[in-house]
Formats: sequence, structure tokens, C-alpha cells
Amino acid sequence: MQGGFDVKFKLIIDKNAEECVTAICHERSAIIDQIESIIQNQSNDEGIIGYADDEFKKIEFENIEVIYVEGGKTFATLDDKRTYRIKLRLYEIENLLPPNFKKLSKSVIGNMKKIDRFSSTFTGAVDAVFKCGRKEFVSRRCLAEIKRRIKK
Repeated sequence: MQGGFDVKFKLIIDKNAEECVTAICHERSAIIDQIESIIQNQSNDEGIIGYADDEFKKIEFENIEVIYVEGGKTFATLDDKRTYRIKLRLYEIENLLPPNFKKLSKSVIGNMKKIDRFSSTFTGAVDAVFKCGRKEFVSRRCLAEIKRRIKK
């Protein structure tokens, strides 16, 4: 029982039919939002759905500079400096991204093609500076992997 009514699940596998997911529900809920986001994002290997205000759009991976978590929510900043909310967790997004995206810290994934430079801080920490101007801290563990990749 969910919300006072029986929830039914029906799966039809037909190799000749066009794939389509239909959900019939009494009202929009958090679980419906999650299902929608998962389906839209899994069915698209070139982009991800981003939300801003009352609209959503497909964001091409090639336009994303950095994906980060802030305040428990996931965001993507694009090369045009616009930021969109992504309704997936960072580890879910990481599995969808092409190989040019690398983890910079436990809360940031960066597009290696969009990093302008790395800069050292006074304390010895390293920041990735993206072409859009955004700076993100790079953890020591992730920096070692990035250095190995750059040397190749």
C-alpha cells in the first residue's frame, strides 16, 4: 500500500514495439519525479535533463563544465555559465558520463576538456579553474589520478 491505495506494476516485453514508459497516478509525487528523471536520463546517452525554475531541458554532456553538490542538491554549470539542477545523485550521474569527466573531489565531477588551468592556493591546495570561471577544489586523491591521466 502506498498513499492509501494498491500500487500495481505491469511490465510488457515486446521486442517489436516502440519503448515507452507510462505511469498512471493520482498526483505527482517525489517517487514519480524520480522515476521520470531516471527514465529520461537512462534513455539518453548524450545528455542529461536539467531543471531551472519551472522549465527543464536536455543538456548535452559536451556543454557541461562541472557537476557539483551544494546544499544536498546536484547542479551542473554549462560553458555559457548557466546552472541547472540535476535530479540525480552524483554517483548516478557519474555512471552516465563520458570518459572525459573525472571526479575532482567527493562532491565535484569536472569535464577535463573544459578545465582552463589548475592553480595552487597559499595553503598548497589545488583548484581547477574552468573556462566559465568557476573554481573547484581538487582533493589530493583525485589530483593524483588527474596527473596520471594528463601524463598519458
